[in-house]
Amino acid sequence: MTATVMIAIIVIIAATVTAAFPAPEVLWDTPVQQDHFLSAYSASSQTTKSGESLKFAANAVTNGSAITHTPGSADFTIQQTGFYRATFHGTLYPTKESNLPLTITLTQNLQGSGIPGGQTIQMFHTSTTGENVAFSQFFRVTVVPSTFNIVGTGGIFFCFKCDRRARNHPTG
Repeated sequence: MTATVMIAIIVIIAATVTAAFPAPEVLWDTPVQQDHFLSAYSASSQTTKSGESLKFAANAVTNGSAITHTPGSADFTIQQTGFYRATFHGTLYPTKESNLPLTITLTQNLQGSGIPGGQTIQMFHTSTTGENVAFSQFFRVTVVPSTFNIVGTGGIFFCFKCDRRARNHPTG
């Protein structure tokens, strides 16, 4: 069972407001902390075996220090507690050695455990044509540093143009 992931992108995002808003006019004078986000991608295809994490070749736009990623690696390190949202999209392909039907599941993991609601499932019934997949989920980080990654299961596949984005919405 094999498949390909062609360019995928992921983004993780975070933001904090430092004061409560007792009245609308206070909104404009209230300081807002810096947003923390990171975007990483892979512009070429990568073959991923069942149980392996997707690797992201390069970082695109980053801001702040709450989220870090070493280009070429699968792991994203989160350095600040709070709420985060991770978004992923890419194109999956079964490899030519695949036995169809083939079901590939991509799961967002935090500290080695799947994030509830943070997965997508793609089934290849009779064709090896690429299929676009995308998913996004909020999650909470209570222990730092924490490791985030995306794991593929179900067979060997290609991911093309994999992209991951993340943003933090820290608490406190």
